[in-house]
Amino acid sequence: MPNLLIRRALVLELCDYLRPALAARSEPYAQGVKCARTVPNPRPSRLVQFANRGGYRVNASFSKSLIDVNVWAALGDELEADNLAALVTALLEQINTPVIADVQVTTYPQDVAADDGQPRRFVRLTVTHRAMPA
Repeated sequence: MPNLLIRRALVLELCDYLRPALAARSEPYAQGVKCARTVPNPRPSRLVQFANRGGYRVNASFSKSLIDVNVWAALGDELEADNLAALVTALLEQINTPVIADVQVTTYPQDVAADDGQPRRFVRLTVTHRAMPA
């Protein structure tokens, strides 16, 4: 039987990388940030939410996926939203794990209208990831 390669849960891999990377930072807006695939109810004051929008196989070993990233900051703090989104983007651009080979920012942080007063920024990434042995 040939070796089976699987494509792991990319969003979980991104969260597993980002949580400790943010926790290790000294900036106050990097503390207590939750990472998730879905938006919990109630939404935390600081949240990074990843959504895999699909992708394609490059070859037997690599695939590319389009990942949407939403970053929420404390209620009414636009500067915190800008700073947190910039930090999250910079950390993700540096990622290199056994699964994630490369991250390209397709859309740098942009404002998203917030009806509830909690500022949100949107980032879009193209992530190259490796298939791993089963």
